[in-house]
Amino acid sequence: MKKNSIIEKLLYFVFAIYAVTLFANTTAIYLEYDYVEKIVKFIRYGCYLVFAIKAVYLFFKEKNISIANAIFFIISVLVLVLGKSTEFLILFFAINALRDLEFKKIIKIGLIIYSVLFILTIILSHFGVVPNWVFHRQDTLRYSLGFIYPTDLMSVYVTIVLLYFYTRNIEAKYIELIILEGIAIVLFKYTDGRLGLVMSTMIIAFLAINKILVSTKLLDKIKINSDKLKKIGIILLKSVPVIFLIATILVSFLYRYDIKVINWVNHIISERISLNSEAIQKYPIEPFGSNVDWIGMGGQYNVALQDLNYNYVDMSYLRILFDYGIVGSLFIIYAYIKTIGYCIEKNEKITLMCIFIILIWGLIEPVIFSISRNLFIIYLGQAIARGRNKKLLVEDTRRDV
Repeated sequence: MKKNSIIEKLLYFVFAIYAVTLFANTTAIYLEYDYVEKIVKFIRYGCYLVFAIKAVYLFFKEKNISIANAIFFIISVLVLVLGKSTEFLILFFAINALRDLEFKKIIKIGLIIYSVLFILTIILSHFGVVPNWVFHRQDTLRYSLGFIYPTDLMSVYVTIVLLYFYTRNIEAKYIELIILEGIAIVLFKYTDGRLGLVMSTMIIAFLAINKILVSTKLLDKIKINSDKLKKIGIILLKSVPVIFLIATILVSFLYRYDIKVINWVNHIISERISLNSEAIQKYPIEPFGSNVDWIGMGGQYNVALQDLNYNYVDMSYLRILFDYGIVGSLFIIYAYIKTIGYCIEKNEKITLMCIFIILIWGLIEPVIFSISRNLFIIYLGQAIARGRNKKLLVEDTRRDV
């Protein structure tokens, strides 16, 4: 067996273990028992070590690095040192370690692990093996069904539906889509996770529409002959992350209770804009992150947490500004722009659709730079690694005389 094949299989295995730890991080048992948290962290740190070794190995093997990837590393170190956040550097190692693997296989592994553990967690919560915590939203009872918060359960389900969307695509039968939507509705009944229901329904609807378009070949009948229109279309697609970033910042800065439209939207998305506004007034936005201690509780838990000062910022485009600073945020937006262009260049339509779903999801959840909810971050690594390369290691080309 070739050395590269063994390393590749090892990386798939390590990624699978890493995915298990990411899932475990959202479960109630993770908080309920200290030893579980310690074991999960120990395993995850082992995965980090493997990712770091592979990333360094690639660097010395390739003997060059793209300028974008070099900037990624520099920003990661600065966010660690100045912003006191390790996540950026961890993602740098994870993305670079996994970027050469078959992306579809990574997604399939993630889908299998998340689906199996999701079902298992809910079953175990039913039998009392895993805590099923109860939260209150006014007169509504919300059940976590084995997860830390009810919103965590719905968020994980959205992740599963998105991975399913990518994996099955047009091969999915309509009965599968009906079952997926039925599960979403049942979960909503228990969790009252409205936005999770909206997102999962939107993904299922996209899957159904795409299936119809492909089967009827409607898209083949639409031809754009103008190169200028094609370029404009590409520019518009690439501008979406920038538009979402600017829109989120403006709405958050301009939020006032007496502006009816904004206040209505704020109510629809569970007070997310008002929480953004409060965070802006309370915490500084630094070049490389502010290291804010975020407190979220998804309502009121019936045992504790009532007295905590809820300050959680859910909207990705403002959250990254606090967590990774202005410089880190701009790089993340750049990475998505580059990835959109990469998808267009390779004609990866399904991947492109998933990227846009994530960008939309990022308007209500902190997912655009969270690998636990967004495995498509790994695909960003392929785009970042491309482009102009800088030779960092120079071989000795002198000949013996």
